[in-house]
Amino acid sequence: MMMDQLKVYNITNHRGWTGQILNYGATLNALFISDAKGIQRSVVLGFENPMVYGSAVHQNAQFFVGATVGRFAGRIGSGGFRLNDQDHPISANERGIQLHGGPQALNTLYWAAPANHSPNDASIELSVLSPEGHNGFPGNLKITARFEWLDETFRVTYTACSDQDTIVNLTNHSYFNLDGSGSVCGHELYINANKRLALNDDLLPTGHYCSLEGTSFDFSKSKPICQKSFGGLDTPFVLKKRGPHAILYSQKSGIKLSVTTNQPGLVVFTPHNFSHLTQEFMTPHEPWPGLCLECQNFPDAPHHPHFPTSVLKANEVYNHITDYDFSIDGFGQKG
Repeated sequence: MMMDQLKVYNITNHRGWTGQILNYGATLNALFISDAKGIQRSVVLGFENPMVYGSAVHQNAQFFVGATVGRFAGRIGSGGFRLNDQDHPISANERGIQLHGGPQALNTLYWAAPANHSPNDASIELSVLSPEGHNGFPGNLKITARFEWLDETFRVTYTACSDQDTIVNLTNHSYFNLDGSGSVCGHELYINANKRLALNDDLLPTGHYCSLEGTSFDFSKSKPICQKSFGGLDTPFVLKKRGPHAILYSQKSGIKLSVTTNQPGLVVFTPHNFSHLTQEFMTPHEPWPGLCLECQNFPDAPHHPHFPTSVLKANEVYNHITDYDFSIDGFGQKG
């Protein structure tokens, strides 16, 4: 894929912490935070060479590193969905299932950015048009992605508007590692949830809710991510209304991340490794190198009427806000 349009934008807060955003896929490539010793490190994983994002190797691996994903984040089964008494077949990209919007979705598009952006700016807003019929979705959907610093909080806001009724579910797919390298196994995780969605063998929701109490999925009290016989997570949690909705902490770096969102669900994904991406493109990491905290609506929501609706009516505005609040051992501890 030609990447001659690729541009990199930095946004900086008063502490000199920097977010690095690409116009390709509205991707968060790096997020530099000072640790307890004052050393800056990126707490999200990304490619040193941003050209890799458009490579066939990365696209085929479907790790969606740092990208804005949609039109529908997560999985949709049954080959499509029904809306207003009309069937809408959609493009599949995972064993007959559509994952994160399908092939050549939002993560592969070039988003428009302001021409006069300065690296000293604390925010940037990107926009893109997903046209009628894009991977089977109805309506011309105009989307904006705003990345901004609010003191020590890194906020991501997605808004969208369609000229027809459609479905929308957007999220950011960054892999967090508060040490900047190594494994996240020693990180401690808290999730403000007491239920998760039951999944079938294709990782599609069955429609049932499972209690977390007494299970390995229970993070209602902070604990290390990798417990005994840890096999990884690719799990949708049903969030309680009040935040923070997740807290991630590394004693090694002294960095704490508190996540608060207006979305009903949180998909936590922990890949064991990045397979061939690690060998060719990424700095080698230990097993379990990063953790995705995907704030979003429930996967496959169009097929489960009792789930929160993902329908966006024509000319109404979809609004997704997620705050990533950082504090460091020695100042600003929260939660």
